[in-house]
Amino acid sequence: WGYVYPGQPRHAVERAYQDAAWSHTKNGIYGELFAAAAISAAFATSDPAEIVQIGLRAVPTTSRLYEAIDRTVAWSREYATWGESWLQIDSAYGHYDWAHTIPNVCWIVLGLLYGGGDFMKSVGITVMCGMDTDSTAATVGSILGVMHETDGIPEHLRSPLNDRLASYVVRSGSVRISDLARRTLDVIRKEGTSP
Repeated sequence: WGYVYPGQPRHAVERAYQDAAWSHTKNGIYGELFAAAAISAAFATSDPAEIVQIGLRAVPTTSRLYEAIDRTVAWSREYATWGESWLQIDSAYGHYDWAHTIPNVCWIVLGLLYGGGDFMKSVGITVMCGMDTDSTAATVGSILGVMHETDGIPEHLRSPLNDRLASYVVRSGSVRISDLARRTLDVIRKEGTSP
């Protein structure tokens, strides 16, 4: 929903809630709200710390996820390296299942803050954190992709895709990435937001 509401995190969060509430509860919903707000914010700012704060504002302050993100931000200010912060996060939240929202959003935040807006560094840090790496790397890559647009994604990552995406969504098979972008623009126009 961050793509459908570029630079409009509040609207992105409203729609993300409607979507997430179908299949998730509490922190599962809040993780989607964080991602929607962060992606939407990336259309308006290229400051990873600001993007994290905008994402954090979408999360209820009384939730465990809010506390985890807030602590991750504090650790990123306290420790010079992402590895030192990783140890703190792993100690506090590493007991959760590998696919749980709480530690995985912490890894997203860690990648954004220590990556400093660099695509490869941010995604690399996020992947090295472990757990649900395809989801966390995709989220960080999505945020950085919005910030830097196509030219900001290294060519050696883009060219092998050949404008194709293999999907496991029923009856979708292989689709063109450019077609997905056009379909997203159609949704944006239908929703009445501006690309």
